[in-house]
Amino acid sequence: REWMDRLGFKKHEPFEISETLDPSGCFVYDNKVYWNKKLGRARAGRAKVCTTRLGPAVDGPAGGFVETFAFGGGHDEENSVELGEAGSSECPPETEPMPKTDCEAGEWLARLGLKRNKQFSIKGREDPAGCFVKEDDRLVYWNGGHGDRDVGRYGRAKVCRRTRHPDGTASANATPDVVSLRAPRRPLSLAQALAMNSAAFAQPLEGKSDSAILHPVAELVPSLPMWMPGLPRVSEFNMGDGWDIDGGLLAALQRGARRVVWIIPSDSFTEAAADVCRLDYGYKFYPRQELHAAFGYGEGARKNSGVFDQRNLSTVLCDMARLRDTGKPTIVWKTLRVLKNDHWGIAGGFDVDVLFVYGHKTKDFVDALPKETQKRLHSNELKRFPEFKIMSENLWKSKWDILAYTNRQVNMLAAHGEYMVRLSEGMVREFLAGGATERAH
Repeated sequence: REWMDRLGFKKHEPFEISETLDPSGCFVYDNKVYWNKKLGRARAGRAKVCTTRLGPAVDGPAGGFVETFAFGGGHDEENSVELGEAGSSECPPETEPMPKTDCEAGEWLARLGLKRNKQFSIKGREDPAGCFVKEDDRLVYWNGGHGDRDVGRYGRAKVCRRTRHPDGTASANATPDVVSLRAPRRPLSLAQALAMNSAAFAQPLEGKSDSAILHPVAELVPSLPMWMPGLPRVSEFNMGDGWDIDGGLLAALQRGARRVVWIIPSDSFTEAAADVCRLDYGYKFYPRQELHAAFGYGEGARKNSGVFDQRNLSTVLCDMARLRDTGKPTIVWKTLRVLKNDHWGIAGGFDVDVLFVYGHKTKDFVDALPKETQKRLHSNELKRFPEFKIMSENLWKSKWDILAYTNRQVNMLAAHGEYMVRLSEGMVREFLAGGATERAH
């Protein structure tokens, strides 16, 4: 997905982009950061990239696809796969077998049985079949097994791609294997959770000109060089917040997930349960855009996000409102029929169990707090709990750190989340263990 100049290309020369896959040739990629194993650190460098034409792909167009081999004296720190020596001038022979890697949910996975090699390929097109493995004590992988092993854990994971036919059915050899994974060395930290989250601060800045983005906010908006259709050259573009489009539910349904824990941050949701439960559809109330968009009420970037029948939204909101009014955690288990969504490539026609974990303030939790803490909930520091702003919550106190939160704010959120899950522990455990009885706690 990166544009590279053909080797020997002189800067400022005109060049073209071919929409068809190039059958051969070497390209150069300059002024990017590569990992240098000898120095033990990252450095800016130069990489040579060669492409090799392969035979027709099982799931690709006639004529095959291109595999890419990178050289440049670098080191893939994550997978411990060494690249070629810097300045290597030879492309690998076209007939040399190369181990493939694949990309699953943004993580590179090596094919199972891969011997560590000084060269490897990145395959852009989906592989029709095959098992892959990745080892990293720091990352969580999904263990696609059954029963109490069907959870995300740390360590080594074997991933088998499910082969799907045009009619949406899976092939006979699509069942993933189960592997044992080591326990995590430490709990998931707030910093790690934030690092995996989207750039939420990009949403309020959407559509603003560069001149309107003031320092230091501008430094927080990620940008990448991109060559967009219709533009004469590469330009820097600000990258927005991925959550504006999908928080992960649609990606899970694309993969055919049958069980989803959907954690939804809270917005104000104050309508009485009696009013909510009388609605036929539930569109009048707007608890959270990502929730209401999944039921076909999306707007803007989410207008094509509908995957559930609109009439089911009111039943979800009704159960949430009843729990909220009785002071209980708003955690609801529903079995929903997935509708076909051509925009997202979701086949539909199957049922999914969804555990809606809606982070609304739980009255019983507040009532159980020490009196001193309850008083602090009315202070400027905690008055918005648990609906803190995604940016500039503590702008003045933190000396213009727009992403800063105080220890009290973080601890209150953590305690509230733990309370919700522990109070609903029986239902959560049953859901994760493969139970089949939808209900509200």
